[in-house]
Amino acid sequence: MSTGSGVMWLTPLHAVFVCGVSRASCGGQAHLRGVVMSTQRTLAEGTGAGEDPTGPIPVTAPNCHECGGGVPPGSAYCPRCGSAQTLPPQPEHGAEDPDESNPGTTPDDRFILGAGQEAGSQEVAEWSVADSRSRSWPKLLLVAAVLAVLGVASLVLWTFGQQRPEVALAKASVDNINSYFERLEGATGTSDLREVATDADEARAEIKDMVRTLDGADDTTLELRSYQKVLTGVAALRSINGNKLDKWPKGRATIERGLQFLPDDHESTSELTAEGDSAITAVNRLVNNAQDKMDAWAAEADRVEQRNQGVLDQEQTLIGFRDGFLAVHSDYGDVRDEAREMDADVDGDSEEFREVMVFFDHGVDQREGLLARLDSMYVPAVMSEVHSQFRSALYDGLQAMSSASDALNSAWHCDVDMEYTCLQMDPRWANYENSSSNVTEHLASVDDRMNAVYQQQMQSLSTEAIPDKPKV
Repeated sequence: MSTGSGVMWLTPLHAVFVCGVSRASCGGQAHLRGVVMSTQRTLAEGTGAGEDPTGPIPVTAPNCHECGGGVPPGSAYCPRCGSAQTLPPQPEHGAEDPDESNPGTTPDDRFILGAGQEAGSQEVAEWSVADSRSRSWPKLLLVAAVLAVLGVASLVLWTFGQQRPEVALAKASVDNINSYFERLEGATGTSDLREVATDADEARAEIKDMVRTLDGADDTTLELRSYQKVLTGVAALRSINGNKLDKWPKGRATIERGLQFLPDDHESTSELTAEGDSAITAVNRLVNNAQDKMDAWAAEADRVEQRNQGVLDQEQTLIGFRDGFLAVHSDYGDVRDEAREMDADVDGDSEEFREVMVFFDHGVDQREGLLARLDSMYVPAVMSEVHSQFRSALYDGLQAMSSASDALNSAWHCDVDMEYTCLQMDPRWANYENSSSNVTEHLASVDDRMNAVYQQQMQSLSTEAIPDKPKV
């Protein structure tokens, strides 16, 4: 069958197929029958087959007996409703006797529907429609089969035209990696790197799950594995921050290895490699700048900490000196009070006098011990003058105590019960009694001076706040 003939019979059959879905939309049953008849006639004319077995096509009436529409001369079917027209044919060479052609009728009756020919015409029309329908159904079935085959073929072509999931994922991965590289290139801080890395890790996991279901030797599988390596390097930046800038070198090396494993003949390889190199350069610059900031901050923080530690050391030194100073002063006050109590017994009998003499010898040893403790203390520079004044007053007390002890030892050699009388005549005893009060007043003055210097220095030794860590 030629293309032209196919067009000639497919179009009306298509109309029949469509009208079969909804008769109301095609003008009802009469119209459907007309389409069928028209289709049969068209097929017969296009192929040269299907001639009417009843003989020559009769001349039709001016009006259709079914719908009343006009019928062109020589047409066997109504162009409006498709009903077969079976009126008697016109004579070729002159008019015949109306009685001979159709006895019992008049010439006018042959052209009036419902007259004597109505029954015969109706029978012929019904037979013609039935015969036409019986011959058109095989063609309708053939058309329906062809349409079904075309539909199935279209569905198959559409199905195989769709991309396989792994192919679609590979294409999406290229777009994703390009977008990640662009975001890395535009990153301004490690927080941006962490966001990109989180997204890349999700994409990497999706590829990993897909690769598990594929043949390892498949080209698409190898392509996906190379993308997975790149994404693994980007995902390594998920925990990068100011304290973990060392995460970048490992991630960079993984990205570079992934770019090297990209398929050589793939159309996206060149673009991915160029974008990857630009992203690596940008992240290198960002990480290096961040490292410079962190190094500068660390140096400043160390300086402040060292200074603060120095302040703390000075504070501890001042505290240690003050505590040692006050302890010596307090102990001196105790031995001084004990000596004054013994002074009251110096004028007693010989036994009491001896006890006083022994006590003063011990008092000298106590003061020498206090002076040794004072000399062994670490003296801050700001306390050197205070320390010197305190030592001088303590030394004067030691000298006074030592002179008194010598005077007691000399008086002990006097007659019994005359020791105190002899002691009163010794100027060293008189010097002790006079200097004892002066030493006490001098030590109290130095003590006040020490406390004043201590408070002043502690206020000046304030610590400095460590600068906040920069955000990189």
